[in-house]
Amino acid sequence: IERGSGTVDAFYHLGKTYAKLAQHAVEKAVSIPLDGIFYHQLVLAKQAQLAGNWSLARRYYAAARRHNGAVREIALELGQVALASSEWVSATTEFQAELVLDPQSYRSHFGLAQAYLNLQETEKALFHLRQALNIRPEFFQPIPSVVIDLPEDKSLQLQEKVRQEHARYGGEAALLSIWLAERLRNPVLSQLSLSDFKHQRKILTDRFASVPLPGQTAQLKQTAESLLKNKRFEEAVRAYTSLQRLNAADHTIHLPLAEALFEIGKHKEASTALSHYLYFFPTDGHALFRLAQCYEKLSVEAFSQISKVDARSYRNHQLLAESLLERSDWGEAVREFQSALAMEPNDSELYFGLGRAYLKAGRISDAAEQFQTALKLDPFDPSVTYSVGLCHYLSREPDKAIHFLRKAVSQDPNLLAAREQLGRLLVMQGQHAEAVPELEASLPVDSDGSLHYLLYVCYRKLQKPENAKAALAASEQIRTRNRELVESKVGEASPP
Repeated sequence: IERGSGTVDAFYHLGKTYAKLAQHAVEKAVSIPLDGIFYHQLVLAKQAQLAGNWSLARRYYAAARRHNGAVREIALELGQVALASSEWVSATTEFQAELVLDPQSYRSHFGLAQAYLNLQETEKALFHLRQALNIRPEFFQPIPSVVIDLPEDKSLQLQEKVRQEHARYGGEAALLSIWLAERLRNPVLSQLSLSDFKHQRKILTDRFASVPLPGQTAQLKQTAESLLKNKRFEEAVRAYTSLQRLNAADHTIHLPLAEALFEIGKHKEASTALSHYLYFFPTDGHALFRLAQCYEKLSVEAFSQISKVDARSYRNHQLLAESLLERSDWGEAVREFQSALAMEPNDSELYFGLGRAYLKAGRISDAAEQFQTALKLDPFDPSVTYSVGLCHYLSREPDKAIHFLRKAVSQDPNLLAAREQLGRLLVMQGQHAEAVPELEASLPVDSDGSLHYLLYVCYRKLQKPENAKAALAASEQIRTRNRELVESKVGEASPP
């Protein structure tokens, strides 16, 4: 790609590779003994959020917050979920909670501006836009999209209020006018407001001149930390890069450098810095989770290039189908995979994707047929092998299921879904000794305590009372935590 020969397949496989790297980083974060559950909840929350399942995303974010309420950005994400669900009051509560943890959170001020705009509280919306612009004017270049769910007559009324406030709120009023003009499909007003806003933004951006960097290590470190705290990410990158040159032996510098690089969209450079940091500190869950986010962003960036290279490529149908799968639209996903296969009938990934869509739709025999075809084209793909075994299990063919699941585990011992399913099946077949290593390996994904309970059953059968006692206690701990989660959600839903 760097040599200028970026084909559709080059960008596609680059995107897939980054997606695999993201998954690998997540699995490492989830396996950390003390923080694994916390990061597992964050991963599940983000997956639900990307799939548009707002209620499930809220549940996992709330569980993560109960696990560690001091971590920043959880309330911010809950605020984004509330915005997407048109729950404006709830959004204001969450964004305000984030500002308690991070008073310089310009994204929270931006979220509050959107929530108050939809609540038709113009002055509050303008106030929080001003705060966001003052903290980080670079965030508004290019102008970000917003959530506005107002009827036309209310938008017109707000537009008039914003016009009246223009003298007091110059750049912020112009920004609100742009969004409202776009909502009202008024290109003339949008263009006028855009010119006004660009002028105001330049004044704010010019305020932040390049910071002179001290030559001494201690003072330079303080300067870098201050720049990062105050969201001057570009200058923070410059400071931490200088600090690296002065003190190359301090590998902790790579983490805040990566944070600053991530914030300004330099995800590749951020991933390099994080990889260096993790070489020396491999059990830092936050760094692993941020690395996964970098790879996820790089994957999306690679995929976005495909339509630019060839808008008619079958890969566009494939990527759309995978997106539809994430949104639980099985029927449309099937149609898109079929469209892709009509253009490229020998791609194992397309048959695998079509099989996944059929499986989600409950069409097990159709799914099995597609998985078998994918397996013939690529017999060494552990995910395909696992899926064939899963279909045999769902078709009540335990012996065949165990055969394929064992094969999938031998192809990739880190495929926890295969190990979990194999462990469950072996217990059902009374093969308790063989089940133990599979169940132990899949414990990081035990969200309901059932895997620990099956381990308890196996240890009892194998006459290992101490192991059985520990497994049962762990199972009860997970179940208790889940009950508390459900009870808290019921309490939140109950009227005072």
